[in-house]
Amino acid sequence: IVGPVGPHRPFPVGSGKIQWGIEPDSLKGKLPAFIPDVPEARQDWSDTLGEVLALDYDVGVIVDELQKAGELDNTMIVLTGDNGANMPRGKTHCYDIAVRAPMMIRWPAGIVNPGRVVDDFVAQIDLVPTWLEAAGLTPPAEMDGRSLMPLLKSDKSGVIDASRDHVVVGRERHEASVRPD
Repeated sequence: IVGPVGPHRPFPVGSGKIQWGIEPDSLKGKLPAFIPDVPEARQDWSDTLGEVLALDYDVGVIVDELQKAGELDNTMIVLTGDNGANMPRGKTHCYDIAVRAPMMIRWPAGIVNPGRVVDDFVAQIDLVPTWLEAAGLTPPAEMDGRSLMPLLKSDKSGVIDASRDHVVVGRERHEASVRPD
């Protein structure tokens, strides 16, 4: 398990352009509607996207090492955020942009029909039961999460399990520095 912190604030102003060549003005007209399309916001988005590219690079290093070790196709790689975007209406709030955390799973030895988009609601609490089942173990009945294995083993896209129709979220106040005062 790797827990990178790069996409979390603070990050150096101008780093998106300096390190990754993301010109802030190239984002003009591409920000979410609720973000003012002004130079300061585009600069912040450029820096944020630079941190995402840095994370992508780091994942590439891990994938390369798994490939060299001959374990890539037998390793389940899960990429997920712990919250949605770190911006206004984002982290610590209940707007869609705050709670729609990305999740991608790569596991050639176990996923049927890779490359699909599954629209079922899932949460990080579902990962441990999934990993237990992938290891050939039965998740304990008292475990709150539900294994994602039926979704991974399905060959369908869209909604696979209609009972996965919600997740529970709440406003979080875990970091005093997120919203000063």
